[in-house]
Amino acid sequence: SELLEYRQDQCSRIISRKNGADWMEVNVALQRMMNDYAGIIRSETLLEAGEAHMRKLVEKAQNTLMARNQHELMRCLEALSLLEMCELTFMTARERKETRRGHFRADYPSANPGMDKLLMVKKVNGKPAMEWREIRR
Repeated sequence: SELLEYRQDQCSRIISRKNGADWMEVNVALQRMMNDYAGIIRSETLLEAGEAHMRKLVEKAQNTLMARNQHELMRCLEALSLLEMCELTFMTARERKETRRGHFRADYPSANPGMDKLLMVKKVNGKPAMEWREIRR
């Protein structure tokens, strides 16, 4: 399949590089980015800036990640997966225009009872797509 070929090529590129960033560098950058842009206090401006920063980090990681052995390769792939989850976090945080539970939206300081729903994310044609669903009680 196309995805399998892409993943095999990705692994080959990472393991064949002699210089570049290791998985720990990507993890530190990811943690700092999420804390700075998608922490407890959020806003549309912060989330947009975080998404832009995340896209740059993804590109840099894909072009520079290197692994000296199979264990490091696994950790590099894990870091790339975490970046995909980061993208979904930014998308869903931007979609939920309210303050709810542990996250405060500075631009939407109140809870919106109309948004008392589940926000589901799934892949459609290889891209994330969101869908609101009623909560079953």
